[in-house]
Amino acid sequence: SDLAEKRGWAAAEIRTEDGPYNRKFLGLMNGDAAHGGVLSGARAESSFAAQVTRDETMADSIANFLHARPGARVVHITGAFHAEDRLGTIERLQRRIPGIRIAVLLPLQAKLSDPAAIEKDRIKGADFLILLRQAPDPYASDKERRAAEARQASAFRTASGQGCKL
Repeated sequence: SDLAEKRGWAAAEIRTEDGPYNRKFLGLMNGDAAHGGVLSGARAESSFAAQVTRDETMADSIANFLHARPGARVVHITGAFHAEDRLGTIERLQRRIPGIRIAVLLPLQAKLSDPAAIEKDRIKGADFLILLRQAPDPYASDKERRAAEARQASAFRTASGQGCKL
């Protein structure tokens, strides 16, 4: 069936047990309104299961590639959260291939003129950092921010008042 075929696209072993990665993920979801605000219960469990399915599948794909090609090297590019603190995909790949050597490169926004501003806790388990300039403030002043928010609210009210047109 179509569902059985799609299930084969994901790793066979998917572990969603409690641990540092689970706590980090739920901490982000609970504190970040951009990700839906507070997650709890079944919604939190299913969101974490989806995250772990990506990690397990990436780790499985890399392990299968390396088993088929002894001595090969892999450059794997993923979102930072999947590798920070050597959790996510990293810990799952290490479970599949104990003793594997992995170098983690993570981006870090910092004031490049102030190397001391790179605090140890911001390195997040990286072996190497890609230093990026900090993004500029989105607004030059509070007055500019309030004006932009008012324009967005007005546009939303106008669009909402028109209703859905099929």
